[in-house]
Amino acid sequence: MRSETPLEFPDPDRGASDFDVAATPVRAKPTSIVSRYPHRTIKPVTEEVDPRDGVSPMRNLVVPIVLLSVGLGLRIAQLLYANEGHGNRWAGNVGTPTGLGKALALVSFEMIIASAIMGLGAVIAAMMLGVEFGPIGRAALKLCSAAVFSVGVASWVALFDQDRYSIGGLALALHVMVVLNWISLGYFFRMELQELLLTVAIVTALHAVAMAALWRS
Repeated sequence: MRSETPLEFPDPDRGASDFDVAATPVRAKPTSIVSRYPHRTIKPVTEEVDPRDGVSPMRNLVVPIVLLSVGLGLRIAQLLYANEGHGNRWAGNVGTPTGLGKALALVSFEMIIASAIMGLGAVIAAMMLGVEFGPIGRAALKLCSAAVFSVGVASWVALFDQDRYSIGGLALALHVMVVLNWISLGYFFRMELQELLLTVAIVTALHAVAMAALWRS
């Protein structure tokens, strides 16, 4: 028969000093798996700053002034040297001004109207789409330069149509203005593609209405 070993229970009267603590093995805590591998420094994710959000002299001053100068020069040159006997079709079916003074006066009024149309389109886009154009001063200079440059180029494009009563040249020039406004507004302002397309569409529609009014008068 198998002999049974009696169970021994600790005597509650014995003190803690009677137990051999040193003889009891201490189990080490298991180390984490992650701690066994070298750590890499995690750099915080920073959003890239768009250059159009900062103050750039080239974007905010130099390029707008160049576009203004080129647009005015193109329009004045077209009136004085490249519009012989064909009428001023871009600003309506009126006679070509004779002399530098009248040409400058006409160009001044044209550029004021073009800038106003561009500004009105920007205001409508800001109200409907929430587009941010930045400070009023810089935004006005950029919008005016874009409008003046596109009008200057369009006045030369309209000369491809030599018929005095045809609108083929105007239609082609208006398409060129759409492309130029798209490029200039996309360069000057931070807009998404949908906002840019809708803003250009609004400005183009206003230009078309103004051109129709000038021709009707």
